[in-house]
Amino acid sequence: MRKVFLAFIFTLFLISFLLGRANTTRAGMDTENIRYTSVKVE
Repeated sequence: MRKVFLAFIFTLFLISFLLGRANTTRAGMDTENIRYTSVKVE
């Protein structure tokens, strides 16, 4: 069950990464940076 959960998280991360790469606008980059920093702080 834990492997399924980890795989799900990894897939979400991969999708968000691809979306971040596709969205090269300044606002998109700022949103990604804010989300990454908030996750890192937690």
